[in-house]
Amino acid sequence: MYEKIVELLAAIGYGAVSDSDEIALRFVISKVESEIRNEINWKEVPRELENVLVCRVVGEFLLHKKTFAPADLSMLDLSGAAVRQIQAGDTNFVLASGEGTETDGSRLSAFINHLLSYGADQFSAFRRIRW
Repeated sequence: MYEKIVELLAAIGYGAVSDSDEIALRFVISKVESEIRNEINWKEVPRELENVLVCRVVGEFLLHKKTFAPADLSMLDLSGAAVRQIQAGDTNFVLASGEGTETDGSRLSAFINHLLSYGADQFSAFRRIRW
């Protein structure tokens, strides 16, 4: 599980995980596992929800970094270099919204919020009734 989390962090541009990051990540893994287990009432997180766990751990970790060590996130590329407009003949498609008014901070916040709420719709398939 830890390896998947480190791979996702590297994929989004976070870079190498330091020793202090590892301590924080292990705590966040435990916290998010507990939250998911409590939500679905299982003793272990099902294998089918591992990606949910990974995304939520990364979201919690990035939120922690954004709050307490924002300089550690300076290597993330938040430019959002997406295709904005395609024109074919007399037809014009505008794909991006916001007209470039979003800041890196607002993009990071939106990304973190997405990660923190990722997979909530999957919990109902695993939820067990508490007795």
